[in-house]
Amino acid sequence: MDASMRAEMDAAAREFVNAPVSYTFTNREKRALAAICSNIDRKIFFLSGLPESVIATVLAMYSRLKNSRGLRGHIVDNLIPVLMFAGIREGEGGAQHLDWRDLQKMFRTLSISGLDAVCNHSPAFDSLFESFVSAAGDPEYWRHIATSKRIQDFKNEHLDRYGHNSIIRPARLILCVEQVSILVAKIIERTWPGTAFIELSTRYVDFSGKSQYPIWNELGVFGEAYERRAKVTIEASVEAYRELIGANFDGPFPNEVREWASSRVTDQKDLNAGVIGESCDVLGNLLPCATLTELGLAVSGEAMGELLKHLRLENSPECVAVAQMIQDETVRAGHGYFLRHCDPTPWERSMPRYIETTEELVFDLFDERRVMERLLLARDGRIYGGIDFANKIEQEFERFISSLQDVPRGEYDKLPELFRVASVMVQNAMSFRGWRDLQRQSLSVHARSRVTPLLGFYTYPKFQSEAFTRACTSARARDAECYASFVQAHVPAEISEYPLAMGNLVMYQMTSDLRQAEFCAWQRTKWGVNDEVRQRFLSLEHWLRTFYPWWARISRADMTPHYVFARGVNPVVLA
Repeated sequence: MDASMRAEMDAAAREFVNAPVSYTFTNREKRALAAICSNIDRKIFFLSGLPESVIATVLAMYSRLKNSRGLRGHIVDNLIPVLMFAGIREGEGGAQHLDWRDLQKMFRTLSISGLDAVCNHSPAFDSLFESFVSAAGDPEYWRHIATSKRIQDFKNEHLDRYGHNSIIRPARLILCVEQVSILVAKIIERTWPGTAFIELSTRYVDFSGKSQYPIWNELGVFGEAYERRAKVTIEASVEAYRELIGANFDGPFPNEVREWASSRVTDQKDLNAGVIGESCDVLGNLLPCATLTELGLAVSGEAMGELLKHLRLENSPECVAVAQMIQDETVRAGHGYFLRHCDPTPWERSMPRYIETTEELVFDLFDERRVMERLLLARDGRIYGGIDFANKIEQEFERFISSLQDVPRGEYDKLPELFRVASVMVQNAMSFRGWRDLQRQSLSVHARSRVTPLLGFYTYPKFQSEAFTRACTSARARDAECYASFVQAHVPAEISEYPLAMGNLVMYQMTSDLRQAEFCAWQRTKWGVNDEVRQRFLSLEHWLRTFYPWWARISRADMTPHYVFARGVNPVVLA
């Protein structure tokens, strides 16, 4: 691909990434958002000025966000009214004294919805809003202060003279990224440690609007046929999803799930929740990798450079455009002093970022005796040797494991730190749709192969669904044809992934120390976890229990093979 083709692709990516959002806000909403958001019309923005607990709650909404105006829409429709009423002194009369749940009930009764409707309802409510805006202050003033020369000189003195890492490490930026592809979201989430993230679930993808990154605009540089093939492939996958799920979870697949599960789940609410969750989780494998998503991040000052590096190392036009937009917004919001070491070095560019597309399964860990020696050495600094070497090791290790069992263990108690001295690495295959959920266990180190049709496609294990099987067969054939044409045209790997369905299998590696492995297996074998992800952790757990007979005595993994659903209130084991 020559430089002119790449420049054309980059221009197409910038046009989409930099385009203003399609929705708007009223003047009152703009005033409210100005106190909290670094901008109100771009896809990337920072949050500031809120208490940490409130920010954490707001970011958590990304997982289940349904607001058509994104997180900022949720803020003005729900959060700002909460903040307005939160400042009222106890004992004041009128509706103001009601708690938020009671206010919500009252608003529903009066058909009041959104910030403008709340403020227009009464002069008292509008006065509360004016008090909130006044108390929130003028964000432009603080941006001016943050970017002034005196403040810049002050910061540079500390950053350059005293060592930037120690200064910027405790700083935390709240970054919101909306309307980017799932592929870009996964690159952003590689920035660990130093970044905590919450991403929109594919169960909440809104197909009423444009829910796919327009990769066809970039593929057009290779010829109209490739642009058309990408668009047809993506549209066919989305249409298959829509047809199978139905307009209101009444399509062929939800109906099959309901029929299969009705004799197993007797509670009607649990059945309804389970059908919806199962349908979204399974049919999500038909969605293309170009599907748009949204995520919120808490980024340490030290990690900002790494975040931008990860995007630039991926080198897709979308990643490059998103990196530049984040950098520009960081400067605009007055956080430019965090932008250090943001460009990849030649060394970093030469390092591999993906594992090979292979079917080789790997499970690698220390042999049992070595682990026992390491744990005992880490515990008390002694090497157990002598004539009776083997017996001493076994006896002392048995006492150690027994001591861990003697003390009652709380739900959130992890294994001792010394279990970090040994690690386990697993390499296996799973759908890209499932891997994006696996990657959320950011305590572990993750790697994957590129999304291709070469390894196979996701298979639903609980019952045979003819409609879903046909859709998967069609998707795989469609993707294979699309991928083959891209390979022939020398389309870069980072571009080829976009049109392919997320049900295509990828090779993945997950490496954890034993403390992390126990904690992650405990979290991700619970009944409320997607079945494919549970199976991967159950596989890891089976291996650990096979190689380390004592592992079952200290592990909290739920070894139940399958549950009927991962949703509802009451777990039901699949016999």
